[in-house]
Amino acid sequence: MKFPKILISASLLILTFVLIVSFNHNDKSNSTLLLNTKYLKDNEEVKLYEIMRFNQQVCATFDEVQPPKTNIIVRALENDVKFNDLLKVGIENFSFLRNPYLASNLNYWNSSNDRINSRDETNCPWNNYKFSQSAWKERKYKESKYYVINTQEDDRFKNLLLSIYKNPSSRNWMMNQVFDIYSKVNKFFPKDWKINMLNQVNTMDSFLTNYKNNPVYYDTFAERNWSFAYDIGFNQALLFRRIKNDNVSLSTLKETIKRARNEILNSLNNSIHNYTKGVLINDKFQINEVYTEQRGVTRYRIMSLSSKKSVTLDYNQLYKIKILKDGEDFLQISSYDNKSMIFDSDLNILMNTFNK
Repeated sequence: MKFPKILISASLLILTFVLIVSFNHNDKSNSTLLLNTKYLKDNEEVKLYEIMRFNQQVCATFDEVQPPKTNIIVRALENDVKFNDLLKVGIENFSFLRNPYLASNLNYWNSSNDRINSRDETNCPWNNYKFSQSAWKERKYKESKYYVINTQEDDRFKNLLLSIYKNPSSRNWMMNQVFDIYSKVNKFFPKDWKINMLNQVNTMDSFLTNYKNNPVYYDTFAERNWSFAYDIGFNQALLFRRIKNDNVSLSTLKETIKRARNEILNSLNNSIHNYTKGVLINDKFQINEVYTEQRGVTRYRIMSLSSKKSVTLDYNQLYKIKILKDGEDFLQISSYDNKSMIFDSDLNILMNTFNK
């Protein structure tokens, strides 16, 4: 039975590199990391997605993060690819603002012939470390030579990562390094980002429990369904591959997830921002995206700045917004099928056709 290859070994490795991200953003006065402002006239209507676009790129900042000195066991496990090459891959893959899903595809980097001084083709480079020269693979095109790092095709990355993860001593060292960095930068993670991480980690933990109770069901299901990852979830499929392809024990995965959960829980109330994305309407209403565990599903939270009252709606309930003026600003929201709600400036509901 063959399963697709992926660089990251179990939840630790993807979680490891997701959790190191911090955002280079200076606005500490607002609880939303990326906030647009929109002023609507009476009876003016806009589609929410039109005003919830963000052209700016928010990168992680790792200016104070230096490559760690690897311990003896990790050095013994290293080959042409070094641990800090893996760290650079993880940092640069997850260091610009995106939906926080653990099972994400990895980018790859191309280089010119000058491997040492070349500029890696990545959105947000971690400049405190350059890939080791031996990590690059030589390729040829006609008469020309070039070098590439492709973590999806190069088993050296995956094999080193698995070796580190399977050894208790090197695994603990790696986790200590990662969570030490996280403790220094976690305040830059919006709280909703962390909550989403918790949701995903909890779901992964539930999967491991279910797999332990009924492994035959998942083995058979994987054999018969090409859409296995879509059916059970990408994070769950990642764990399944680590168990089946790489013989990572359930107890090891459980231990990893438990520590990740505790680290995130302990940092929940330490965020500068509560939300990642949002829009402020007429200085009266603030609408924020709320991350959910399900891939591709977004909810929206509407808050009145005057009363601080809020409501949370499913993504399909909030397609268009309109301002109605009559002594104050009233907010009307409409769905794709033209059902609507009207709120006063304190977010009291004046009309609701969603339940009809």
